Amino acid sequence: QGNLLERRTTMKCIRCKREIDIRSVFCMYCGANQITDEAPKRSVKKRGNGAGSVYKLPNDKWACARTWYVGGKRKTLRKKGFATQKEASEYLSQLDKKRSKSITIAQAYEALQPTFAKLSEKRQKTYQSAYKHLQDVEMVNVDAFELSDLQNIIDDVDGGFYTKRYIKDLLNKIFTYAYIDGKVERNVVPHLVLPKNEATGEKTVFTEQEIQLLWHCWNTGEEFAGYLLILLYCGLRTGELWSIESSSVDFEKHIMFGGIKTAKGKNAPIFIIDKIEPVIRHFAEKSSTTLYPGNATAFYRAWQAFKEKHQLRDELQPYSARHTCATLLSKAGVPEAVIMDITRHTSYDTTLKYTHIDTESVLDNLSKAMSGV
Repeated sequence: QGNLLERRTTMKCIRCKREIDIRSVFCMYCGANQITDEAPKRSVKKRGNGAGSVYKLPNDKWACARTWYVGGKRKTLRKKGFATQKEASEYLSQLDKKRSKSITIAQAYEALQPTFAKLSEKRQKTYQSAYKHLQDVEMVNVDAFELSDLQNIIDDVDGGFYTKRYIKDLLNKIFTYAYIDGKVERNVVPHLVLPKNEATGEKTVFTEQEIQLLWHCWNTGEEFAGYLLILLYCGLRTGELWSIESSSVDFEKHIMFGGIKTAKGKNAPIFIIDKIEPVIRHFAEKSSTTLYPGNATAFYRAWQAFKEKHQLRDELQPYSARHTCATLLSKAGVPEAVIMDITRHTSYDTTLKYTHIDTESVLDNLSKAMSGV
């Protein structure tokens, strides 16, 4: 039996039963300890933890492997086909260089600048405008995004087909760069779905019943509904939730600061009406950083779970809350100039795009106005 063990180069893992090097202390696949009271003691060449492993294949060739944990997920790089054990051992340092390291959206975008510099001025401005829509998530690592996260970002953009197409194009360049550089395992951006290319299309708004549902969820302990109510009653952009610092909320003056995007958006006050104040106060007192202490990825994942749980319409998005605010203000007869102050728009035309008055409502108001003439 001793001679047989000496001739064998592989054995089966005591847990997963896969073939591994007979000298292995731990299985390279499942991590199980191979030295037990029942298993024979083996002379093993020890390497430091995380230094990698070298093992012989059934075809008498040698292989090496290195394993890391990235974001809680096990990632392994392997290289096979070495003629000798020494060659496989020496290649371990090369696997280190091929390890996928974290890179943020901002870092990838910066790395692409030399490429963009060769494009026309018009195309460069297009990518610059598209990148503004990604600034809420620019510090998130590229390998942290799942397809659903990117789709939510696209869906929630305030813009039509072409705006979203340019953002998808930019994301594709960012993820292609990250893939080629070994930062992500694959590029999922081509699978993103764009809306139909329609010249005119109204943004979706929350119905009265859906708004009541949000209040019911909040009153029964679902905190995420509170974030949606803040977006709706304050006319916030989604990115402003994780930009507004709790310390910037002034309940005595009923305002807060921390807007984004335009100069007016950043500097103008955000108004707090009495109805939404308890909700804002709850989050301001709970978090010492921002109203929403998480990032965009966490927010959109929570939104997707909330949406599915309560079977909300497919076309409804968090940004619909901002459109709902402008629409309700317009229906209430609030002057457009005041709506611009509330939504912090710099353009009257932009404000018009945010208001969605149905024909029946217009005719009803027109009839009342003209009834005396």
